[in-house]
Amino acid sequence: MNYIFGYGSLLSEYSRRHYSGIQSTATVATVEGWSRAWCATYPDERATYAGACRDPSKQLDGVLIASDIDKELSDRERGYQFTLLNIDQLMLNRQRDVLCESDQVWVCERLAVDVATAVNPLPQSYVDTCISGCLEAWGIDGAKRFIQQTKGWDCVWVNDRHFNTVPIYPRYTPISAQQSRLVDDLLEEQGVLQFRQPISSIELNARTITF
Repeated sequence: MNYIFGYGSLLSEYSRRHYSGIQSTATVATVEGWSRAWCATYPDERATYAGACRDPSKQLDGVLIASDIDKELSDRERGYQFTLLNIDQLMLNRQRDVLCESDQVWVCERLAVDVATAVNPLPQSYVDTCISGCLEAWGIDGAKRFIQQTKGWDCVWVNDRHFNTVPIYPRYTPISAQQSRLVDDLLEEQGVLQFRQPISSIELNARTITF
């Protein structure tokens, strides 16, 4: 069976189900030798998202999702390379017998490392989607680890929660006002909220959002 190791928006069940048709249940896991950063620019969406890069000194939390690499998933992850993980690198936190020796686990590896800019910012709608997925999978402690494990918060990061009533990230998970406050409290507690800017302070010339 094929599994995807999700570490960004694929953490969110809503985002997986509604935008990629992935209905399988996620199993939490950690992989050795990988790290996450805001380093994956999508010029066609004019935004920057999370990317996983090889890093022998780090470990990365994520979820295992049973899924073939079909057209929908390939289109969604078009900015990445599907890389086969060594199952020995994986630590499963639950359902330790979920993987067989014949199973294959793929991670969306980012080969080029970009930096979010005013043209391609990190949108809060994407951060919300990722952290809401962390809260589903691990609760508060997992959301804190996500923030701690992710590099590059001091980039051009904009709060698009109320931008023209439609967030920048097209595969976003809607969250309530209470959830927004919780996410902001976690970001503040971890010392990174200071880097987020109101979207009005960023030049987003004639931004067009296509769904």
